[in-house]
Amino acid sequence: MPIAVSPTQQRTETPRACEAQSCANLTFDGSERSWCELVRDIVAVANSGGGKLLVAIVHSRHWPNDNAVRCGCFTSDKLANLLREFSGNGNADSLIKVILSGDLSEASIKVRPALIPVGFEKRGVCSQCEIFAAGSFYFRRGGMSVPGTSDDLQKSFRRLLRSATRSWMRELRRALGGNLVAESNQPRQGVPRPVRIVTDPEAPVLQSQDVERLYPLRQTDLVRRLNQELGRPGVNSYDIQAVRRQHRLDDRPDFIFHLPGAGRRYSPAAAEWIANACRQDGEFLGKARLADQATLRLRRKRPR
Repeated sequence: MPIAVSPTQQRTETPRACEAQSCANLTFDGSERSWCELVRDIVAVANSGGGKLLVAIVHSRHWPNDNAVRCGCFTSDKLANLLREFSGNGNADSLIKVILSGDLSEASIKVRPALIPVGFEKRGVCSQCEIFAAGSFYFRRGGMSVPGTSDDLQKSFRRLLRSATRSWMRELRRALGGNLVAESNQPRQGVPRPVRIVTDPEAPVLQSQDVERLYPLRQTDLVRRLNQELGRPGVNSYDIQAVRRQHRLDDRPDFIFHLPGAGRRYSPAAAEWIANACRQDGEFLGKARLADQATLRLRRKRPR
């Protein structure tokens, strides 16, 4: 039997708050039945994601008239002891916080969400009436505390999974310095994703999906561009090959993209690097040709 709701103690909650957590308005008269029903409702709210119980404390023969005695009975420790007794949960004191009003006419009980659904290992009875059975799990549904179903347990574990996921993401963001950005697994079709090519061997491997944009220059295009930038027709295809081999440009993914069978493609950064080297050293190409010819002669003399 659920605890009766006092019409004079109704509270209005915003829809958003009630969707996020359980809200309930209850009455309490200090009887053994009230204690059992309050324990049941606290467990139900904890299993349903946490929330707040607004309890109207009414005068009755079960409740002492002395305010000091009343204040000493209705405490977080008192409720935590009852929760531990009925549920066997050793962490019951971390689930609740009781705030009494100044005139002790009402109390606000803040209930934290239970990490794992809390069940009862001891049944709650009063005057031969069973409030909750041993082995049962209670949840809030339709403004009442009712025995849970498999669907309630699934929802509870989904909340646990969401909470764990948020915790993991926070730790990942902290470990990555706040640079973690969630992205869709499927990039939008036809929209290239901007990337920055680096030479760090520890960086994640990325297969270039837009070679035409990142490496627009074939070897003939690179020769033509260098001749235009340097203002003299002194660069030829062999110069490009000699520079590539002697300066190991194949090891520079920001300069060259080489797909076996399809030839090499060069980036604008490669053209800029070669042009700057030629401006700084007028013999840059000549030195590369001489070094490459010497390398080829040595290669031919090696026994096969």
